[in-house]
Amino acid sequence: MLASPGRRRGWAFLFPLLALGWAGSAADGRPSGFELVTVVAVCGLSGIAWQLLHRRDLVDRLTYAAASVVGIAVVFAVFGPDRVSVLPTQLAVGVGAVLAGCVYTEQWWRSRDEARALAHDARSRTSAASPLG
Repeated sequence: MLASPGRRRGWAFLFPLLALGWAGSAADGRPSGFELVTVVAVCGLSGIAWQLLHRRDLVDRLTYAAASVVGIAVVFAVFGPDRVSVLPTQLAVGVGAVLAGCVYTEQWWRSRDEARALAHDARSRTSAASPLG
């Protein structure tokens, strides 16, 4: 069960947006292992925060993200310079970390919802079976 619209925080998309902006601006040559771990941690946590604060079906969320990437690629291919530079490593790793954070958080939500539903079913069966219920 997804969060009701009143409980969603629509501004939560700012977390991954700011994290990816930071990851893209931090690109300076070949990144060290520590820099990549930091990007994964910051971007992964931003994806977790995004999904926790504004829970949404991942198909919808990832569809828009994929469409945005394709749209940006088309714009660069049509209107960009003759040679488009390669995507900075930190930004590419950051995008993967944000998406992984969203996916893992949704998996946690679903397992939590399933455990609650099973507990509710067990309580319902117990109260229906008791002579006092």
